[in-house]
Amino acid sequence: MTQKTQKPPVDVLSQGVTGDGDKRLPRAAGSDTGTRKVRAHIPRSAWASILERRRAGVMLSALAREYGCTPGAIFYIVRQAEALEAEAPPPTGQS
Repeated sequence: MTQKTQKPPVDVLSQGVTGDGDKRLPRAAGSDTGTRKVRAHIPRSAWASILERRRAGVMLSALAREYGCTPGAIFYIVRQAEALEAEAPPPTGQS
């Protein structure tokens, strides 16, 4: 009866992609090492403009490209701006 010897588990994080001792983690093709895509913070002062343009029919993706964020972020801003607008007391008329 022959017994097969088991290989010890391989630590894939320390082996890298090829297992040749390269200590770097695999990265997506075309990505720069050490750099992150910086996304813009959209100030609340811009929310009214975004809401107005969205109501005028501008697509979420177009607004997102303009502000350097995701369409989901624009969607969030639109919903929050609508909620704030609904909570605001109606303007009082001056006599």
